[in-house]
Amino acid sequence: MKLAVVQIKGSRADAVVQGLLQRGFAVDVVSEDSFRGEQRRTSAFVPVQESYVPDLLRFIEEQGLAVVRMTNPMLPLVDPGEYHVSSPVPSLDGGATVYILNLSRYERIR
Repeated sequence: MKLAVVQIKGSRADAVVQGLLQRGFAVDVVSEDSFRGEQRRTSAFVPVQESYVPDLLRFIEEQGLAVVRMTNPMLPLVDPGEYHVSSPVPSLDGGATVYILNLSRYERIR
């Protein structure tokens, strides 16, 4: 048995969690927080049989979590004619990090 600790960054975290639940994975969301009000981070525990680890990783990879957004690094303080206005630059939004841990004992208490 393995324990996958999944950290999902970006706005698609709910869709990933719902997709894992629909595929039969037991997902326990541990925390949801925002980083500087922009990028949301969700952490979840997913206990999984060792033979299903590739399916879990494949599903998370297929979600296409990383999205390139164009952001403006500096907003103009005065009229644009007075100095050079910076151009938008691409920044990476989203993605996921998955830690696979060995699980020696797993019990479901009802």
